[in-house]
Amino acid sequence: MDERGHRIIEIVNQFSSLIRIVIQKNIFPSDGIDLEDIEQEVKLKIWKLLKKGKKVEKLPSYIKKIAFTAAIDELRKMRKQTNSFEARALKQINPSSMNEIADQTHIKPEDFFEKKELKQSVLDAIETLSENRKQVIRLYLYGVTIDEIGELFSWDKTKVRHLLYRGIDDLKLKLRPGRQKEKLKKN
Repeated sequence: MDERGHRIIEIVNQFSSLIRIVIQKNIFPSDGIDLEDIEQEVKLKIWKLLKKGKKVEKLPSYIKKIAFTAAIDELRKMRKQTNSFEARALKQINPSSMNEIADQTHIKPEDFFEKKELKQSVLDAIETLSENRKQVIRLYLYGVTIDEIGELFSWDKTKVRHLLYRGIDDLKLKLRPGRQKEKLKKN
């Protein structure tokens, strides 16, 4: 390795703690993201940047920006995956599938009633949503795609996706364990 390569390694190591601090400020352990992966990605970006010979006047600020952007990108990627999973799970609560549960002979009676009760709770919670979110979630449950919902209401795909995911977030809050107990205490 030449002199320049050693200098790049020194710079990357010198700013290691800064990179780690910026990442830790933006990503929490509960996010389920490996901080070391992001740290390596940032170091690799810095390495490539310096290897190309790019001159950066305020290197610490630039490194902070790279670390911050990498952390935010990883959070966005994780959220997108989580939302996709939640939307697929929500599709299993299709109101028309209530009768399908009853037709399954291998289900125990207590499981049948538990699933039916859960589905009914979700359907009741959907009724409390704003009209737009309610419409989007109902259609999505019946198998209508995001693109088709957009066409139906003359909305763009982004608006439909936001209504769907925000509706899902609202449902999660309404159906959160302990929420039923809170309602009983108020009555």
